[in-house]
Amino acid sequence: MSRTQVYSYQKNGFAANGSGTIVTIADSRFRGAGPVDYIAQNGVQFSRGAVGGITGSTMEEHEYTGCSQQQSQQTGCTPFVSAGLLIFDSPAKSIDRKNNLYRENDFNVLNVQIPGP
Repeated sequence: MSRTQVYSYQKNGFAANGSGTIVTIADSRFRGAGPVDYIAQNGVQFSRGAVGGITGSTMEEHEYTGCSQQQSQQTGCTPFVSAGLLIFDSPAKSIDRKNNLYRENDFNVLNVQIPGP
C-alpha cells in the first residue's frame, strides 16, 4: 500500500494480523480522531506474527483519554493507550520502520510482546 490517506476509522487505520502476513506501507498518512475517551485508536498495527514495513509515513492524533493509570488505581477502570504504530506479538526486528513522522500519539511506537508458555 502506498500514498494513501486513512482517517475517520474506529480502532485501527490499518491492521496486519497473523503469521505469514507480510505488508509494506509507504508514503501514507494515518490520522486518528485526536483526544477521545471512547476508543484507544492505533494508526497501524502489526500483530500475531505479521511482518513487513512502514516507511515514509505519518501517524498522528492517536490519544486515548478514557482511563489513565491514576484513574485505574482510584476507580478500577481498565487503562488503555493509543499508538501511532502498535506492534503486538510480532517480531519487531522484522518490521522496517524508517523515515516516519509521529505526532500527538500516546505512544509513537508501542511494542507489546506476549510471553510464551
